[in-house]
Amino acid sequence: MSIENQIERMMIEVLNIKNIVTALAKGEDLTTKVYDTADMLRILKVSRRSLANYRANGSLAFSKCNGRIFFTQENLEAFLKRNKFIAFSK
Repeated sequence: MSIENQIERMMIEVLNIKNIVTALAKGEDLTTKVYDTADMLRILKVSRRSLANYRANGSLAFSKCNGRIFFTQENLEAFLKRNKFIAFSK
């Protein structure tokens, strides 16, 4: 594993720890998961450009830390809820 990959993993872990500490300080639920761009591409099954468009037009909230983009479970759930379509039943 390259140094860059190790640093990236450490940055993600630091962000997760920061989120946990912040949540503890606010008395919030600690089950929040943080996703990076690669996770979101896999979960939503969309292209990088589509994900960038969702961010740019405000459809999908995100956080930026040291140039990296992260999404919370709440961001994902809110996005999916706003874009939910109910199939017609016969």
